Amino acid sequence: MPIIWAYPVGKARTKEEEHPRPMPLDAEPDPVMGLRTLYAERPSAKHPHGRWRTGVLKRGAQADAYRAGGQKTYTRHFQTCPKKDQWGRAGGRYGSTHVQK
Repeated sequence: MPIIWAYPVGKARTKEEEHPRPMPLDAEPDPVMGLRTLYAERPSAKHPHGRWRTGVLKRGAQADAYRAGGQKTYTRHFQTCPKKDQWGRAGGRYGSTHVQK
């Protein structure tokens, strides 16, 4: 299953915002269970080619309204990965420095 590496939008004035780690998302949108947004950030001096960013939606009304507006939602790859037991806490670090755009 193809994945997209995207940087999560962190909480303001936290380490998450200053040094985000990329997160794998399933490349195919999930109109039912997906709770993550995906968008391309504009190029900047720090990231001249831009980068993929992802945010999280709250379950229920917020996610439903987002989808009703024609927007796509995505699922974190670890939820659908057939090898998820080999990654994360069980098998080591979940993530990569090689970010695909």
